[in-house]
Amino acid sequence: MKISDKYLIDDPLELKYLEEALKQKKLSGTSDLVKKYEEELATYFKSKYAIATSSGTASLICAVQEVASKGDEIILPSTIPLMTAYPLLLLGIKPVFCDSEKSSLGLDETDLSNKITKKTKAVINVPMWGYPIDYSKQQKIIEENDLVLIEDAAQAHGAKLCDKFVGTIGKMGCFSTQDRKILPTGEGGFILTDDKKMAEGVRKYSCFGFMNGIDFGLNFKLSGLQSALGRARIKQIDSQIRIRTKNANYITKNINSDKIRELKIPSESSPNYYSLLLEINTKDNAAFIQKLSDKGIPSDILKYDQIPLYEKEIFTPYKTNCSNAKSLLKNITTIPVHPGLGEEELEYIVKTINNTIEDF
Repeated sequence: MKISDKYLIDDPLELKYLEEALKQKKLSGTSDLVKKYEEELATYFKSKYAIATSSGTASLICAVQEVASKGDEIILPSTIPLMTAYPLLLLGIKPVFCDSEKSSLGLDETDLSNKITKKTKAVINVPMWGYPIDYSKQQKIIEENDLVLIEDAAQAHGAKLCDKFVGTIGKMGCFSTQDRKILPTGEGGFILTDDKKMAEGVRKYSCFGFMNGIDFGLNFKLSGLQSALGRARIKQIDSQIRIRTKNANYITKNINSDKIRELKIPSESSPNYYSLLLEINTKDNAAFIQKLSDKGIPSDILKYDQIPLYEKEIFTPYKTNCSNAKSLLKNITTIPVHPGLGEEELEYIVKTINNTIEDF
């Protein structure tokens, strides 16, 4: 059996919203449909402002340029994907990679403090696979050094920490709505913030600087048609998370080995289970993950060659040593738990994990 790591939504409500959008005919990024979508995003996430963008990468570019300029530095985790750091390279901002905690995707507070310089403007945190990060220790350091916290919450729609949505804890939260995300519009993204000045700044940048001939900007607007699709799919976030949580719980409860456990979740928090994140402790974790993949259970760690980002060739100039992050990435794997999986698939995942772990 081959387990898919992708779930594509199919709901009749979408056709209704898309038909209404087509009848209105105005489908550009200045359409009223975009404004309605942004209002509904702000309402759902309990944020004052939401700015829709053409991609998750676009949302990061808009957010980063608001707080930093060429020659500045931004600290970010070394466990992240390429897409989080590319906007910094584009804008001429130096990425400074920070180590993680030993069993968490959160930043190590000692390394974070050591990496701050006079050029540091912001810290980007990335709750990968929809797992909330405990920001409490980090926030104190960030505030003491007058830095801005940006959340790259591309995979974390609906995840919560202490009753707040991930992506609304920092000054700005950046999201992707690419096809695989829990809120998908094909391609797209959005920014959440409670800061009026930042909201105005990122909107201006995403709209050619409002074409005033004074402020620079690019075209990162989302189209009206994608906004209509997003409006329909916002309504499915909660039900998606319920199913994903149920599937994740089924798998973790039925794994019968103490060599595998779910990555620790901070107290008073809830993942959205973009994927189930397992911490493994075998004699050869890489071989174990490969064996599962050979049997049809995919892993993002394997698929995207998840290693500390500074080890990728393009980031060689920023190479450092993050031992915790390196170890953590060798000790985790992802398991699909999306709503497209039925009872047969879930049973297969559990059975395959339990049978494979016996060889390790």
